[in-house]
Amino acid sequence: MPLNLNQLPNAARCALEVFANSGERTKSRLTALLDHYLNVTGLASDPDRRLYEESLVQIAKQRYALGASEGF
Repeated sequence: MPLNLNQLPNAARCALEVFANSGERTKSRLTALLDHYLNVTGLASDPDRRLYEESLVQIAKQRYALGASEGF
């Protein structure tokens, strides 16, 4: 079951904020931003990393009405 935004670590929330405010809204960009923020916060090897990514993708899809044309 995906996490809601409040349950995600700050790194994931930062990735979503940057994703929303600038640049392309594509899945590859979102995952690249998440990778970056997880790396700089020391969470790159977190066992829940996959859950964070899946949850963030779901949140972005719903919040910004993203679909197949954006890689979702």
